[in-house]
Amino acid sequence: MSSFRLKLILFYLFSTTTIFIAFGLFYYNEIENDIRKNIDSNLEVIGRDLMFDLSQKKYDIVVWKKIIDEETIETGKNLLTLIQVSILDQNKSYKISSDTKGNIVFPENHQVEKNARFETISSLQGNNLRLYTIYMKRKGESSCKIQIATPMKHYELSLNKHTITLLFTGPVLILFFTILGYIFIDKNLKIVWEITENVKNITASDLSKRLIIPYRSVEFTNLITVLNEMIERLEVSFEQYQRFSGDASHELKTPLTAMRGDIEIALRAPRTTEEYETTLIKLSALVKQMESIINSLFFLSSIDSGNIPYIFTNRSLDEILLEECENAISNLPKKIKFQFCEIENVSLQCVPLLMQRLFSNLIENAVKYTPENGSIEIFMYTEEESGVFKISDTGIGIDPSEHIKIFERFYRTDRSRSRTSGGVGLGLAIVDWIIKIHKGRIVIKSDIGKGTTFTCVFPLIQPEVI
Repeated sequence: MSSFRLKLILFYLFSTTTIFIAFGLFYYNEIENDIRKNIDSNLEVIGRDLMFDLSQKKYDIVVWKKIIDEETIETGKNLLTLIQVSILDQNKSYKISSDTKGNIVFPENHQVEKNARFETISSLQGNNLRLYTIYMKRKGESSCKIQIATPMKHYELSLNKHTITLLFTGPVLILFFTILGYIFIDKNLKIVWEITENVKNITASDLSKRLIIPYRSVEFTNLITVLNEMIERLEVSFEQYQRFSGDASHELKTPLTAMRGDIEIALRAPRTTEEYETTLIKLSALVKQMESIINSLFFLSSIDSGNIPYIFTNRSLDEILLEECENAISNLPKKIKFQFCEIENVSLQCVPLLMQRLFSNLIENAVKYTPENGSIEIFMYTEEESGVFKISDTGIGIDPSEHIKIFERFYRTDRSRSRTSGGVGLGLAIVDWIIKIHKGRIVIKSDIGKGTTFTCVFPLIQPEVI
């Protein structure tokens, strides 16, 4: 497996080398252009001076030869100048050259041009020279071509020095910046390794540990913050899973143990028909209780896995509510009075099956905790662009400290009384999920020993489908 550190170093080395080569080429080109411009500028100055001097004198080989030699001596103090003047006549041509011309062969061009030009030529010895050619024509006289050349050896030596400097300093700078980059990369990767080692120490048996944030880097601070938030969510989920597993196994174990006990008692000795009937009634109730637990567990499992498909449709909540109330009244286990205090027509974009489950669970919860001869009040109305469902009972009430906890799975305010009534603490957890799906909210108001009121508020707009 390739090392991420090695990849970063190689990338850093490649980037540094590429940047330096690009800079070197740019720098070399600029120096070369600067040297060439300097040479051309000197040659142009010499050419203009010579043109001025010759234009003031009539053509005479001796006089012009003297002017050319004087110009050569004057400019030759700083650089070697080679001058040749060609006289172009209709019948014949003449050439006057400086004494320093040597073995230079100037290019011939008998065509008179208006513009001067620069070019690079080579001597017989192979040395490069920079040549400047200008043309001068006087009225009534022959035209002349002035060619001035200077060796580029001195300038080439200067350019070579710059090249050697670049070739020497380049690898040194690349090595220096590579080492600097390695130190920087290694320092930052150590932070990643520290985070990795800290994460290794966080196991399923101890999710309470958190990563420390000693780093000033915004990126690493954000990373550690996100990891800590993820660990916190895992801790909460793991605790809920452990509690859920323990409570589920306990809740299923209780009816199974009761069923086994009743069956063993019934099998110890022959029983009368009435005794067998009583036992079967008990077993039937226990089976219904187990069925309720399993159905609720399956529903919650489907919620967690996201396997519950639901489609929002426009339905009247009051119709769904009255149907569930009729079902509850027809199966009341004790004498309880239902009072329909305020029932209005409330249309809502909802999932009908889920709303049935919500009403059923809240009504069942109110029936369980309302004593004999108690009463349950039902409300359904609209208020400020919201649909409101309210159910009040005259039951045992809920302590204010437990108002949030009752929506947790398997949580019950009174376990002994809940078990007697068949409750397992899953109904309100399902209610809470259904309310969130419909973008609503639930409010609890309760007095110990007097009763509890659940108020569900739903916006009368179509919720965003998840």
